[in-house]
Formats: sequence, structure tokens, C-alpha cells
Amino acid sequence: MAALTQERNTPFSFGESLLIPAKAAEVIFAGALVARDANGEAVNAADTADLKVLGRCEETVDNTNDGKSVKIKRGPFWFDNDGNITNAHLGLNATVLDNQTVSLASVTTNDVVAGKILAVDPALGVLVDTRFA
Repeated sequence: MAALTQERNTPFSFGESLLIPAKAAEVIFAGALVARDANGEAVNAADTADLKVLGRCEETVDNTNDGKSVKIKRGPFWFDNDGNITNAHLGLNATVLDNQTVSLASVTTNDVVAGKILAVDPALGVLVDTRFA
């Protein structure tokens, strides 16, 4: 397509929800941090190479028998802090330690970005916006 030469009514979508096929034999619990693997399938987020965080799992999916999809919501969610994230890290990227815990790139091996750090609370953990993963 060529560049615009007049105004365009560009369609808009919030993009807050996704439905992604789950990896075979994967069990993803509601509330878990979800990523996609290199094949585009939903898996539990982990400090594993080639994962891309998508958001939070909306309902538990047991794909033991294959063929199921995962409902994922994107946005800010509270995840556990491994103890390394402080208010000094606000606005920086949190990285995935496991499907409920975030850390910093200096701690994790594969630096899988969970999203932007918005807040840190001793009781709640780390508020991470997964839309920026």
C-alpha cells in the first residue's frame, strides 16, 4: 500500500484479550503469567529462551488431551516479587522467573520480559503491565 494522501478512519481495538491455542499436554492455571513459544502456542511463562509474554490466564486450561485454547487478558496485574524489585525499578522491565514471579534481567537467565514495572508493594508484589512485554 502507498502512504496516506488524505485522512483515514483507522479501526481501533483495545487488544486486551487473546485466545491462543495451548501447547499439547500443558496445564495453565487461572492467574498464571502466560507466554507463547516459538510455535505460537500458549505455555506457562518461565525463564526459558524464545518465550514472549502475552498476559494473564483467565481460566484454568488442562490441555492434556490437546485441542484447547487459553483465554488471556493483557494489562496491569500484581505478580510475586522475587525480592529484587524495588521502587527504584519503576518504569523498567520486569523479567519472568516463573508463571507467578517476576524479577530483573540481572537475575534471570533468558530475560523474558513480563512487562513494565508500575508499582511495588510489600504485600501485593509487583504491578506489571503485560501490554509492554
